[in-house]
Amino acid sequence: MKKAKKKKITLADLGPVAEYSFRNIETPEADVSFNYEGINFGPLISGELCDLPKKVADHLNSLSRPRYEFRPDPVTGHNKSIKTGEVVRFACIPTGKVNLTSKNSDVPPEQVLKNEQQAASA
Repeated sequence: MKKAKKKKITLADLGPVAEYSFRNIETPEADVSFNYEGINFGPLISGELCDLPKKVADHLNSLSRPRYEFRPDPVTGHNKSIKTGEVVRFACIPTGKVNLTSKNSDVPPEQVLKNEQQAASA
């Protein structure tokens, strides 16, 4: 039996593109590059503004890792690792600006960023 081919996702399928202030909370000095639904994003630099689709920003905001602490076991007295919460890895804070020119574009986000950087330096 043949598998049904997945429709290739475009930037327009990920929702409206808006401007966000990106924060790498886990490792602020590191740039972040990643692939989401077959589309490459990045490098995102902590503290800088970037244009991202809403679904991508929501995905980054949802990423966390567990936080563990050692606590004494009440029965044995030995320390054991206990999950005490979650550590948020990234934050995408909306600036309120929606990029309508990229909303329904099939231009890859890295090209959009490159075009914007070239326009800013001109």
